[in-house]
Amino acid sequence: SAAGLGLGLGLGLGLGLGSGLGFTTAAESAAAPLPLEMRATVVRGFGRGGKLLGCPTANMDMKQIGHLADTIDAGIYFGWAQVIEPDRKANGGAPPPIYKAAISIGWNPQFGNDEKTVEPHLLNEFPEDFYGQDLRIMIVGFLRPEKAFESMEALIDQIQQDIKDTDAALEDPDFQKLKERPFWA
Repeated sequence: SAAGLGLGLGLGLGLGLGSGLGFTTAAESAAAPLPLEMRATVVRGFGRGGKLLGCPTANMDMKQIGHLADTIDAGIYFGWAQVIEPDRKANGGAPPPIYKAAISIGWNPQFGNDEKTVEPHLLNEFPEDFYGQDLRIMIVGFLRPEKAFESMEALIDQIQQDIKDTDAALEDPDFQKLKERPFWA
């Protein structure tokens, strides 16, 4: 049921990371305590991520997680994501993989959205879309505030940098340990 899909807040992490990679930790950001866990169905978005920006995102159903999204400042975050396939036997019964994710939370000022969205980009190539499937994300760190850019090219360049920063940040052993939490399937 939709009511059972939103999950609660975790404890803040005061990890000794910081501006060396261009991001801040929970202790340094003005966001809700991190890690923040969310679980929702993947729904169709505007179709801009993959087509226009070369960065497909999984739009999370805001009816299921809006109350959690309202607790966190708009911005670009990094964290973990897991797609839960309806038929776990397709994966031989093994737990689904946990992927690195760059996560946009906010109004996408470049496009003037009216509603706050949560759109993770999973750092993995998928053979097909996974609309209608359950997605779990754990937001663990803050990269930057969201903003409008001077050009689409500048936005795309920044997205690519966000992906690189996400990939590097999540190599930290403290962030790696978060994949062992009971939140994951």
